Amino acid sequence: MVPRTRGYWLYYVLVLSSIAVIEINAAASSLVSQYAPTRRSVPSFVPQFHRLKSSKKVPSKCSDYVLQHRFPLALKNNRNDNDISSENSSSTPHLPRPGSMAAFYKETGQVAYGEESRQYRRTVFLRTSDWANHRSPDRLFTNLRYLFRSGVARQLTRGVQSVTTVALVAVFWNTMLTACRPLTNRPTLLGYFSLSIPSQPFALSSFALGLLLVFRTNASYQRWLEGQNNITNIVSQLKNLLRMTSTWLPAGAEGQQMVKDTGLACWAVLRSVQSHLRSPEQEEAGFSAHVRKTLDEETAEKLLSSKDRPFWAIHDLSAIIQKMPIDGGRVREMDKAIVSIMCSIESCTKSIRYPIPLVYTRLTARFLTAWLLLLPLAMYESFAQNRLLLVPASAFISFFFFGIDELAIQLEEPFSILPLEYNCANIKQMVKQAVLWHAKAQ
Repeated sequence: MVPRTRGYWLYYVLVLSSIAVIEINAAASSLVSQYAPTRRSVPSFVPQFHRLKSSKKVPSKCSDYVLQHRFPLALKNNRNDNDISSENSSSTPHLPRPGSMAAFYKETGQVAYGEESRQYRRTVFLRTSDWANHRSPDRLFTNLRYLFRSGVARQLTRGVQSVTTVALVAVFWNTMLTACRPLTNRPTLLGYFSLSIPSQPFALSSFALGLLLVFRTNASYQRWLEGQNNITNIVSQLKNLLRMTSTWLPAGAEGQQMVKDTGLACWAVLRSVQSHLRSPEQEEAGFSAHVRKTLDEETAEKLLSSKDRPFWAIHDLSAIIQKMPIDGGRVREMDKAIVSIMCSIESCTKSIRYPIPLVYTRLTARFLTAWLLLLPLAMYESFAQNRLLLVPASAFISFFFFGIDELAIQLEEPFSILPLEYNCANIKQMVKQAVLWHAKAQ
């Protein structure tokens, strides 16, 4: 039999190990709370889907995005919503980029994540200092420093907590099992339930998981790139129409008014596309206010009451072009631009209506989740020298693996993170420029 005193010492080791595990978990929670001050204390395995509290500092979803998010200096100087001039390039380089999540955190002290954070990912570089900061050699450690302020990191809280919990249970259970084995010479039922599995299956399956994640991420990036190219084509064709209109129309008040009507119709097309590709809850109020403010009452009511707003805006633009006093060859050239715009709109509609096949997305998510939940049990024997290191190692690995899948999810639907507001403001500014070009050309 084992001496009685030896059993007592083993129990003391078990108690001290349990206290150490609890203290490490508490320290990790304290660190997360320090860097994410607005995070609410909720139990484990409960998703944190809370909305930002409305306050004067939090911008409204239906407000003019270009002013309140991208060009705060223009708003401060009482410029109207047509101005798209950026900040002076000589501004302080260490200030966060306007409209970024860093700027939002500095203004409100809150960390947006999930669906709330997508509006702060509509990145537009308008200053040379933006690219300089983007290429900064300090970017690696800066990004690591603000890891807990990342919207993606907070989105992954539930998955990382689940994997960390499995690692904690494995450490606690196997430590208790090791402490109880010397107390008796007879085998017990407890001795057959060691929470560890061979690591060879994970080494063999890691290649398949990597291929699934790579293909998933590449497919999502291609959808994002296709959406960006379609929006770019729409904007460029609308600008071509403004150029041709301001150049080909005859001089006089009638020609100048027709240039302005064509420009407003081009703006209505792009603004309708934005409303069509975004969530109605986010866009409807702002779209209605912008249309009523920009267009005449009759045109605005017809556009708002239409079931297919981009198609109606395209039809209105085509009607204006048909009334222009220009030859048929030039009308055909402008009609080709409208055909190209319509094709790009349908391509965007295809992307927003048809996601990557759900069977592929779900299989990847199930494979990844099961693989990561069992990974701590496979790595347990590798941490024989210090079992407690299994907990942070599991959290670290799960964070980046789940992050790859989250990256693919974020890119799969591109239009809520593409800066469509900037393009609409740009087209509205081009309308004024086209009127001036027409006047000077004559």
